[in-house]
Amino acid sequence: MASRRPSAGRSSGAVVPAPRGQGSSSLAAAAAGRGGMARSHAHTDAYMREMYASLEAMGVDTSDDPYKPSFEPHTPSFEPAHAGAALARGPAHELPAALASGSAAHAVAPQPCGEWSAGPNDAAGRVGDASARPLLCLSVHADLAVVGSSDHGLTEFDLRAGGGGSLPRRRALFSAACGHSEWVTAVAHAADGRVVSAGMDSKLCVWNASGAPRCHDLLGHTGSISRVAVSAEGQLALSASYDKTLRVWSLAGGAALACLRAHRAPVLHLAWARDLLASADRDGQVIAWDLPRGAPVRAASHGGHATALAAAEGGVLSGGQDGVVRLWDARRREPAAAARVHEGAVNELVAHALPQGAPLVLSAGADRAVLALEPRMGWQVLHRFTEHRDFVYSLAAVGPYALSGGGDGMVLVHELTRGELCYGLGANQAAVRCLAADSHRLVCAGDDGTLISYEFGAAPRREASGAPPAARQPAGSAAQQYAEKKRLAIERAAAIKAERKASQSAGSSRGFTPPDQLDHFMACGGEGKGGGGAFPPDANGEARKPPSELDMLHALGDRKFGRRR
Repeated sequence: MASRRPSAGRSSGAVVPAPRGQGSSSLAAAAAGRGGMARSHAHTDAYMREMYASLEAMGVDTSDDPYKPSFEPHTPSFEPAHAGAALARGPAHELPAALASGSAAHAVAPQPCGEWSAGPNDAAGRVGDASARPLLCLSVHADLAVVGSSDHGLTEFDLRAGGGGSLPRRRALFSAACGHSEWVTAVAHAADGRVVSAGMDSKLCVWNASGAPRCHDLLGHTGSISRVAVSAEGQLALSASYDKTLRVWSLAGGAALACLRAHRAPVLHLAWARDLLASADRDGQVIAWDLPRGAPVRAASHGGHATALAAAEGGVLSGGQDGVVRLWDARRREPAAAARVHEGAVNELVAHALPQGAPLVLSAGADRAVLALEPRMGWQVLHRFTEHRDFVYSLAAVGPYALSGGGDGMVLVHELTRGELCYGLGANQAAVRCLAADSHRLVCAGDDGTLISYEFGAAPRREASGAPPAARQPAGSAAQQYAEKKRLAIERAAAIKAERKASQSAGSSRGFTPPDQLDHFMACGGEGKGGGGAFPPDANGEARKPPSELDMLHALGDRKFGRRR
């Protein structure tokens, strides 16, 4: 039930064949010998170290340059950012204990899947126009969605049902006084509804949950921020940056609590769930952090960039430009399994469990394939879905369904138990960069600058995660949901019928103005003056009110085209 078919057109770039006898693996090895794009940061670091050495030789003091440490070799550490402030908050070893609660994104209890098999209630979805530039990040909290864009701003939308085919804007998180001065690259919600955003301007902004947009900045990074996560209780934020560090922030006090150093390349990915924290960098290194001891442990290494990272039950999943998916066992503190599953980079990884409890790993690659893998059976490929016509940029899972967004704007929905394509949705006009899904809703954001929301079944009222349990209503059975949906439809039909009847009776009470009398009125200049005097009375001898503007427009049209209405 695809609402839009992707274009079959492709760019007409020239294809350069590989030399005879030299396959893709040989080319990759040759590129690795030259350093390749994955090692370009190392050349930059060497250049910057030479520059600082030259400045020192000329007598220039560079010791207070905040950017210098990111180019120098360092020993791995979990450092308190300010010793005095850290002591005032308690022993430094309590910081990892606080981190062990995990991020809010991994704290949501699984929900039963709604009526996804029949497709969305409206195949066109509800569209929110956020920006004229690509959207880079998305966070959904209860009935609110926030997207960050390359136009330096964020937009908040109300996802609640109603309002036709458009999503109403709630707030624009940007002003001359506050916000980002560069692309917004990451966004996350705190439990109380506050929004934490990060950008290429090296800062995090913490926005108020409602009202006129206000924010306070969290400063300390010296490079673009690639990822941000918020703890389940909403007290801490964790960020990863191109300055090769991770930083822990207090959302209550707005201070930097700790700086985690172990990477020798820009940190691209972050995975944080319960007591598990991992990060991956541009050099292909994956670091797992021993939170009780605050120590880094090398978990995996990929050829080229590390391109995907996800927390799994008891371990960390990582994918790289080499097409390999690796699992690191957190209990044994050692690599557990690895397999090359894609011809090209691994773009996304999702650790998922089917409703029956069977664990799966979903992977999406630059080879346009979406795979369902069995991690307990040597990465056996249970299903290979190859219907995408372009790169797969985003991936999510809900119940027995895998959701994948492609570069052509299509979102495909696959059933994981049978291994079948259910349907496609023409979500965006360009690449679908972000997906967020729960049992009754799918939210997509893409390069065309729009946000699209699809509803499935009878969508329940969504409360913020911090709401008291008494305020939450239990979900009814499928029969109860159908009955409620039918009742609402009947009430809506009755309301529309009553509104039309009232409109008709109101129109009849005003009476109908004959065309000849309208002509007389218009001949008098539209004011009932001159010629025939006052506007003619009705059949009962009562004075008529001047006709409406619409009636006058009709009369003008009749006179112009020489025919009656």
